[in-house]
Amino acid sequence: MHIEALTKRNMQLEEQLKELSEANRKQSEAHAQSLAVLPLRMNQTMKAKDEKITELQAEVDRLKLEASEREMLMEHLQNKCKILDEVARHRDALESVLACLDIIQEPDYDADGENERETDLINGSIEKEGNDGRKEARDFRIDSGVDTEGPSGSSY
Repeated sequence: MHIEALTKRNMQLEEQLKELSEANRKQSEAHAQSLAVLPLRMNQTMKAKDEKITELQAEVDRLKLEASEREMLMEHLQNKCKILDEVARHRDALESVLACLDIIQEPDYDADGENERETDLINGSIEKEGNDGRKEARDFRIDSGVDTEGPSGSSY
């Protein structure tokens, strides 16, 4: 009986060995397939990452260009602001020049062709039609906007 039990146990162990061997073989095949697929998956992953890097680099380049364009626009607008500040500093002089130009554009003769005035710049007064239709004489002064007094208060 002892030998019979040993033989039976031996057969059980051999059967277990076959099962484990088959499981090990299947596992080895699955592992080999995984190893065969792994480089393909790695290549796909690396390709996807390279594409993402290319997209992001294009986005960075676009943003750099946009920033450069905005910088140039900012400089352009700052230069315009400086010019407008300079114009604002000389506003009185410019208004005076515009007033002179308005006077020059007015006709020097009335409808009958008679000389109404030589020029308001010479006469020092101007006739202007009031709200009631009558002509009124008023003093006329053109301010050049240029300070005629020096730093010490004396005229140049």
